[in-house]
Amino acid sequence: MEEILPGVYIDGAHNISAVEAFAESVPQNEKGNIILFSAVRDKEYEAMIECLCRRVQADFYVVTLISDRRAAEAGTLGKLFEKYTDRPVVVIESAEEALRYVLSHRGGRTVYCLGSLYLTGMIKSLIQEVISC
Repeated sequence: MEEILPGVYIDGAHNISAVEAFAESVPQNEKGNIILFSAVRDKEYEAMIECLCRRVQADFYVVTLISDRRAAEAGTLGKLFEKYTDRPVVVIESAEEALRYVLSHRGGRTVYCLGSLYLTGMIKSLIQEVISC
């Protein structure tokens, strides 16, 4: 897990065992957590989503699309989150817009970006652009 801004983390958790390890390492935050998630089609993303919803306390989830031909559809991922949680799920196709959304809705909550190495790379490259605007 890497802190890229105060209270904003990226994690390379891109398979079920990594998501389970991530879930064990997330500390309790009295102000809450936000999960930004994307995945590729050839991963067990439903099991990853179920694990996140069951084991990590999040106020809401934001699902986005990565820039890769292997990307799982954001709408499909969003429906799976809705299957496993009663928390709000926001689907935003653009990773840049999804990042802007979570940053503008933080309110002291911790943001965790995970599910795909592509997503973490995209977030790392976008973060400076997004915070400078």
